[in-house]
Amino acid sequence: MEFIHEKEVLRSIERSYEELPERLKKEFSKWAVHNMVELLARTEECDSPIEKLMNMVLERALEKTIHHLSRTFFVLHQEKIEVNGSKYRVDFCIVVETRNGGCKEFVLECDGHEFHEKTKEQAQKDKKRDRDLQGAGYIVMRFTGSEIYKNPYACAREVADIIANELLRLEKEVN
Repeated sequence: MEFIHEKEVLRSIERSYEELPERLKKEFSKWAVHNMVELLARTEECDSPIEKLMNMVLERALEKTIHHLSRTFFVLHQEKIEVNGSKYRVDFCIVVETRNGGCKEFVLECDGHEFHEKTKEQAQKDKKRDRDLQGAGYIVMRFTGSEIYKNPYACAREVADIIANELLRLEKEVN
């Protein structure tokens, strides 16, 4: 599997820049510098390359979908959650405001083959963890490293769609 290297990202940005009309190049440069500094700071909180890749596209996908529903959201990295006396650290905990003034929490896990489903014991541990989190009200979403490497944008859009559908479902229950 090939990982997107910084040089490839920079080449892509350069190509995009060259295709812009002259009048937009200065604005694009300001936007790119601001967003790259912010993105790199958030990415430092991630543990693995697949988490970093997901992080690079996740918030944008959420902004497009969740803000459309006029909701506030937060993405927490490496969040510690205690459930039934067990302590778990999740890759991403996405907290979204609900219409009734509360919030709904979603867990996103990025599963690399090295640490997930490599052994029966690890698979069993992950399944128990998911049941504990779901029993506490979290919606748990898991993506394999292969899915994320293949198309991180599609994975992030799927996360955003699942969250939007759950928010709409909750809204219908209240009405």
